Amino acid sequence: MPSSLACAILAGGKSSRMGEDKALLPYGSFDTLAEYQIRKFSPYFDAIYLSCENREKFHFVANFIEDQRGFTHRSPLLGIYSLLSNIKEDAVLVIGVDMPKITPELVDTLKQTYLEYPQTDAIIAQSPRGIEPLCAIYTKAILPSLKSALQSDVLKLQHFIATLDVQKITFENEESFCNLNYPDQYRNLIQKEQKHG
Repeated sequence: MPSSLACAILAGGKSSRMGEDKALLPYGSFDTLAEYQIRKFSPYFDAIYLSCENREKFHFVANFIEDQRGFTHRSPLLGIYSLLSNIKEDAVLVIGVDMPKITPELVDTLKQTYLEYPQTDAIIAQSPRGIEPLCAIYTKAILPSLKSALQSDVLKLQHFIATLDVQKITFENEESFCNLNYPDQYRNLIQKEQKHG
């Protein structure tokens, strides 16, 4: 029987470079980027979750998984740990809330690779700029080492990934992995899409 796979939009970041909460920025026809991402990927998964620090800021219905308490630092590692600790599925495809150009076709490639290598710790997309840890599948096998990393105050997801058994899938289109970290990146993407819309 194939291992079960959920999807999760990771929206627990501080958005310090953006100056406001990225997850709450309007995008497309949706009031928030978070809801846009959830609605886009919902048709492709039996279960989709929204990983966040606090669900109170979101004003739409979703399967929220809040960051677990008791750890010193907030980081994507904590979001992934909280997800894997709470979902019933064997693994989760994590997509950063600020990566709106990830396509269902790209996601399907990751899903198919996971079905081929279900015992791998992680399946990670790799773009021309390097690995993309927030476009990746993580399995429950990593939970003990994730907890240990968090307790040791390991903050960098890339450092943690270096300790795992990973399958990397290379994609040539760097634009698919654009991150909306700064206000001008967000404005430029919105203007570009309106121009071509």
